[in-house]
Amino acid sequence: MSSSDLFGSDAVAAVLDSSASPLLAISPDDRICYANPAALAELGYPAEELVGQDVSLLYPPDQVDELAELRADWAEPLPRPHGEGRNLRVRRKDGSTFPVEVSVTPVATSLGTIGLLGLVDITARLHTEHDTVNLARAHLAMADLNDAVVRSTDADELLEAGVAAFARVDQHGAVTLVRGRQSHATRVEGALARAGDPTTPYVGPDEDGSGRVAVLPVLRGGEVMARVVLWSPGSLLDDPSVRAVLTTMAANLSGGLDRIVQRDRLQRADAQRLDLFRRLLDAQDEERRRIAADVHDDSIQALAALQLHVGLLAHRLAGEGRDVVESCNHIQAEVARVMAGLRTLLFELEPVSTATALVDVVSEVLDGGLVDAAEVRPVEVDWSAYGPDERDPSAVDLPPELRGQAARILKEALRNVARHARASWVRVVLRPDPDGVEIAVVDDGLGFPTGSGVIASAPAHRGVAGMLDRAALCGGWCRLERDGGLTRLRFWLPRSGPATDPFGAGE
Repeated sequence: MSSSDLFGSDAVAAVLDSSASPLLAISPDDRICYANPAALAELGYPAEELVGQDVSLLYPPDQVDELAELRADWAEPLPRPHGEGRNLRVRRKDGSTFPVEVSVTPVATSLGTIGLLGLVDITARLHTEHDTVNLARAHLAMADLNDAVVRSTDADELLEAGVAAFARVDQHGAVTLVRGRQSHATRVEGALARAGDPTTPYVGPDEDGSGRVAVLPVLRGGEVMARVVLWSPGSLLDDPSVRAVLTTMAANLSGGLDRIVQRDRLQRADAQRLDLFRRLLDAQDEERRRIAADVHDDSIQALAALQLHVGLLAHRLAGEGRDVVESCNHIQAEVARVMAGLRTLLFELEPVSTATALVDVVSEVLDGGLVDAAEVRPVEVDWSAYGPDERDPSAVDLPPELRGQAARILKEALRNVARHARASWVRVVLRPDPDGVEIAVVDDGLGFPTGSGVIASAPAHRGVAGMLDRAALCGGWCRLERDGGLTRLRFWLPRSGPATDPFGAGE
């Protein structure tokens, strides 16, 4: 039967014949009663071999069981998708198959109302969807690797996480991490041999042609530490976008290893710096003890004996003349002044006990009476960072080796106030933060001459510069400020590790 006879119209037949989409008409008894030229070309059949055949001819053997369900679409043809949600494939004459989407359109014919099937080859679309899913999986694997790079603190731990991330790129593939001259399976050894330059990524066919293989270098410090060998059974590694993701993953893994190396190097340097710092402090304290002992055992004792002898001499010369006695008394007073200065020096040289909390160390400094020209208020601890009922001294504490340094800076600040500020009062405030403790010495004195806030010592004096150097040596900072008639010397020391002044002071 001709197409014109079937559809009862030359015009309808002409439209269907000229359609670029493959079209098939299925009769009520499941036979192909019409195939347009596009369908014949797609399926590889001449019209005489296809028309009149049972529609099962076009279904692969593994889909015969589904055919009974699909016949309902043709028995009661309605405008609707055909086999929606099913993995439908159509078989060509040469036995090859291709995925299709099928639409069913009811058409009036000389056989009655039958289903006109429109076939759409969705091979390209499925490939695109497959590539998109593969690329998305690769990006997710890279995200996992990047997270491991951020979190890992150990090189072996990071490499293990890296291998797991590469394995997620292709769930049907296999990943091998090659380190040094380890022996591996023939497939891996062959891939390494074909890769050649160990510093260059390689993608190529597997040795037996069963898939594709990628070899990706992992560097540490610019040198190859390991290589990742990824075998894929499909065409995943042929996708340039996936290859680019794999190359980036290898680079990110290398960067993470470099970060761990740099961190370990910095930690070693920091530990060496801390050890040197502690030994320097011990040497300073030992030198202070030696000087204090020499001053106490020699200079002060000699001056005390001299003061006694001058007193005895004044007593003996009491009748010799008033001028002689006054000269002796003046000598005695001067010797007493020098002795008082030496005793103050002894107090300053004496190492501060660091066995107690910082607040106790500060209290000990204030109880030493260094500030004779000002009223020293009690130590005021700023607890504003904590609850009103919390008074834990450890919240404002420092490591033992830094407590003594805080006391040295505080002593020098109080001595400067006493000698130069002409202040009527001075207050010491401790204020903790998560990383360290700030100590502020506030007074109502004259302040610094320039009003610039630049830390500098007076000519021939090292007091302020010494405070700055000591704070910097401890990994902290020191600032001098003038505001509202008050002078504030603030210094901050870390609980551990180095720090910098956020305002740039002292640089």
